[in-house]
Amino acid sequence: MIKFKKVSFMLIISSLLVITSFIPVNASEHNAETDSLDFNVEIQSDSHPILQNFLDDAFQLDYDKTSDFIILNELGQNVQDTHLDSIKSMYASNDLDGLYNYIKKNNLKLVIEERTRPIQKNSSNTQFFSQIFYGIGNSYGYRKDWTIRLSGSVSYNMRTKRITSASTPTITLQSASWGALWSPYISNVSTGRSISSSKVYFWGSYTMMGSLALHTYMPTLQYNFGSYSEGFYAYPSF
Repeated sequence: MIKFKKVSFMLIISSLLVITSFIPVNASEHNAETDSLDFNVEIQSDSHPILQNFLDDAFQLDYDKTSDFIILNELGQNVQDTHLDSIKSMYASNDLDGLYNYIKKNNLKLVIEERTRPIQKNSSNTQFFSQIFYGIGNSYGYRKDWTIRLSGSVSYNMRTKRITSASTPTITLQSASWGALWSPYISNVSTGRSISSSKVYFWGSYTMMGSLALHTYMPTLQYNFGSYSEGFYAYPSF
């Protein structure tokens, strides 16, 4: 009887090793651009806390900052007039499933733009600018969303009305609540800026990644949810 139990145990272990050998340890080659099967799968209800929080921030007033809600298409064109009413209607009725699919179907990019009031020091003013981007990606049948913040500051001379300097922008993962088994992170981060006399272009690129730990005794799986580039012009308040 003891020998039977040992043999059965070994068979179970062997079977698990065979199964896990088919699970990719690195799924980075499957990203948002190449893996389209997942976008045909129906999503679960009540599964959009990141979208909910993003739109809560987009539609509330913050008197310490000036904020704008921007809707862009896949070409980077502002399509606010076309889609704002539909997005507001679904948000007001708490139809997050419909809104999530609406964003995906129309290839929309939702952005919150923020800029602080000028901070004055002698004849120079400094303003801080940031944009928060809502992102959706999928990899190996997992669909995830997140928000990314791209930020920078601009200093300018009030007398000459010219920009004197601008910081190198930072890009950070602001929100990605994917559950206890996931550890989302960004990699391949690159940022830069282009300064002219009256405006600054801030840009950043990154790859959205996620580590999935299914069990203590199993290898951690790495998933690539796509590479993205974001950017915006900052216009200081001369």
